[in-house]
Amino acid sequence: MPPIVSPIPDRVVAYVGGTNFLLRAYVLWKDGKMIVIQAPPLDLVAERVHEMKERATFTESEYRKLELEYWRGLEIIHTLVDTIDFDRTNWGYLLPRKKTDSGFQITQRKKQFRKITIPLWAPRVDENDIVYTTWWECEHRAGIWNGREVEVFMGWDGDGMQMEDLERSMRGYQYVQGMDLTYEVLGHVMRHDIVIGLMTEPHIGRIMQDRDRALLYDAVSRMERRRIVHMGPTPPNLLIHNGKVRLTNLACVRYFGPEKDEEFKIMAEARHWRTLGDFFSTMDPFPFDIPNYMRNRQPNLHILPEVPSVDRPIRLEIFTQRQARPYLLDMFKLRKEYEKKMERRRDLGLSKRSQIPESLEDELTDFTSEVLEDRPYVVPTARPRSKKRRNEQYNIENSVSRRLLLAHGDS
Repeated sequence: MPPIVSPIPDRVVAYVGGTNFLLRAYVLWKDGKMIVIQAPPLDLVAERVHEMKERATFTESEYRKLELEYWRGLEIIHTLVDTIDFDRTNWGYLLPRKKTDSGFQITQRKKQFRKITIPLWAPRVDENDIVYTTWWECEHRAGIWNGREVEVFMGWDGDGMQMEDLERSMRGYQYVQGMDLTYEVLGHVMRHDIVIGLMTEPHIGRIMQDRDRALLYDAVSRMERRRIVHMGPTPPNLLIHNGKVRLTNLACVRYFGPEKDEEFKIMAEARHWRTLGDFFSTMDPFPFDIPNYMRNRQPNLHILPEVPSVDRPIRLEIFTQRQARPYLLDMFKLRKEYEKKMERRRDLGLSKRSQIPESLEDELTDFTSEVLEDRPYVVPTARPRSKKRRNEQYNIENSVSRRLLLAHGDS
């Protein structure tokens, strides 16, 4: 059997996921080590959440704007990749430089992870013993452990939403233990003495169909006898594997004690019977088998190459500085904007979880080199038609539209 290797080449940095809400974070990976780079939440998020008291809705154009700003933040981080020490800490902060006229820097700090207190029931597995082969999202991965394929849910954000979901998933598994409704838990992923992930057998199966109605209704009835409700009983949270129902996304499993009897009845009717009834009423009674499409998603993985670029991997996205001009030529303006945004967010009173620690501002150190010196290697998209154009093709001011990308169809 050939050795199992990661899709990320050695000594190469890759973006493997992140979040763009109250916590704006970028997760980077290099040689089996992970670091999270946190940036202040964007103005639109901060203001909307403050207005709606922790609940925010956005229009389609606002979502596009948020996405564009998020990727621009990664472009800035891309110019600073060579300053990150992956062996030093697990967390860093993207901050404007205080002692220079322009630019940004990454200040690294160690992040304390939330300690999960739920009793463990499976073997403890060191995170370094798993070779990851796919990142659907940073928190949802596939890999190889002890020669077998596994699926892993990771809590990567210290004390944030993903760690909370990890704890809820572990509690959900305990609620349904002994009912033969879940994929086997193979281990608790550990970093030193802290639980940071849950490792299970692969979530292989097919989407439920009309002929599975009796199986699903029986599973739901057994859950309700334990006063358990799955808050999202729709594909792909309900799968069929080897003729049995398999639940996924167990962070959605809730237990209602006797004191919450009325709420339990309402939720069971709405979440189980009404949801499943609507699902089956619109289903084609004789469809083809549909596999678990969550495992067929495009991996969320982008290589952040140094200059010159690494040899081209197979079918792996190469992240490039698509909007280099405004962010490399006008760093001073951006730094001033960042300072104003950070002050405004503090005035809005957002939770500390989403903010850059104020103590870091007094500890910023100057860098001897400027970000402007780290210019992208520009590859022209077409052959210049004149000598003048040939001279301009490596001018950074004219590099905005040029991209170093991989075509999915290339072999």
